[in-house]
Amino acid sequence: MACVAVLLGVGLLAPAGRAPPVYPTVTIWIHRVQPLDPFDNTTFPELYYWVGISEQGQWEWRTDTVGSGPDLIVDDNVSFPVQEGQIGIAILLCDGDTSSPDDAADLSARPGGGADDIPGRPCTVSTSAAPDHAYQGNWSIVSGSLSGDNVTQDGDLWITTGEGDGSTGSTIDENDAAVWFGVTDDYDPPTAEAGPGTSILPGESVVLNASASHGSDGSSLQEFTWDLDDDGTVDRTGVSITANFTTPGNHTVRLRVVDSLGVVATDTTYVNVAGRPTVSDTAWVWILIGLLALLSLLLFLWFRRRSRSREEAAPVGPDPDAPQVPGSE
Repeated sequence: MACVAVLLGVGLLAPAGRAPPVYPTVTIWIHRVQPLDPFDNTTFPELYYWVGISEQGQWEWRTDTVGSGPDLIVDDNVSFPVQEGQIGIAILLCDGDTSSPDDAADLSARPGGGADDIPGRPCTVSTSAAPDHAYQGNWSIVSGSLSGDNVTQDGDLWITTGEGDGSTGSTIDENDAAVWFGVTDDYDPPTAEAGPGTSILPGESVVLNASASHGSDGSSLQEFTWDLDDDGTVDRTGVSITANFTTPGNHTVRLRVVDSLGVVATDTTYVNVAGRPTVSDTAWVWILIGLLALLSLLLFLWFRRRSRSREEAAPVGPDPDAPQVPGSE
């Protein structure tokens, strides 16, 4: 019976002599953009976006242009290789001014707003934090779920917008926009396969093989451990091992695999060690009767042969009943 999966934490390093780990790729799909407020008195500015992901507090960013218009279909896929089971996600939308610093749209349902014409702040990104007016969420690679800022579900997409964030007034409720986006990855939890059960005689060896275990396109299996008596202690390591069992009975063997994100899967199999042949009490009675019968037969044959031997060895005299021949005396 297989069991999946417990998240341990960050990705694993490859042991010496083993192939480097395989890690997932997260793809953020920017599908659609709608400016909801004028940007710097421009109804339909030229827009561009930043998309970022965060691992261990460090942000990595990608940028591309969107265009100009009231409702823009973008359909850009932005991919990031990652090494953790949960990452931060941010989306920042900006206008491309030519006469003043670029303005940032408010995409977050948190109070604030895309501040207008403040040099150096609205549409700049850094490796240490995402801007307050950007959408900010968290993507669980293991469970494939999104959390963070409030969003609206639209089929396979989410909509993030600063509209209706509770802020009012011309100085803070400005530059609102909406972005339709999706998040996918190529990761699935690992599968452990300990192999079929088997039966052996005491002292025989058995090969236990976990080669049917597997990760996904976005992961690799890094650890294989075997608990040969299901006591919670690791007895052997390796994809394939040879083990010996001497105690008769059914032995539960537990396999544990760990993938490159530190996610664990387990499976169990069994090794049935046959006991030595035993004879029931009734069988012993019949065996004893048989032995006694055999002994009696042997004794009978021995006495018979002995009697015949004595008879053959006895001297033979004249037959008193035989007719006498005259002159024979």
